[in-house]
Amino acid sequence: SVGFMLRENVAMLEAYGVQVNVVRSLGGGAKSMLWGKIKADILQKPVSPQSFSESTSLGAAMLGQVAMGTFPNLAAAFAAIPVSENPIIPDKQKTAAVNMAFEKYQRIYMAMESIL
Repeated sequence: SVGFMLRENVAMLEAYGVQVNVVRSLGGGAKSMLWGKIKADILQKPVSPQSFSESTSLGAAMLGQVAMGTFPNLAAAFAAIPVSENPIIPDKQKTAAVNMAFEKYQRIYMAMESIL
């Protein structure tokens, strides 16, 4: 369900015109190749696990660098972060099965939403 919620979030960003070509994976879960593969297959987009483990500290450092004038804005600070050279590529052969599972997830979610 977490992967499907991520898919909904990416779809919402794309509906607002944000182009999502790759998903950067942060934190402890980024260390799991299996979890990265699941996300890549669900999203049908490459997932790039990041080499740094402290994403919260990195975000604070980026804000500090923007405040100090090192970078003109957060987009420039973000662009300076190296991207993993080994993104996890989605398996296109799983697209139909993943789409069916996602539709089932949406139906179950909607049914549960009415009782909460």
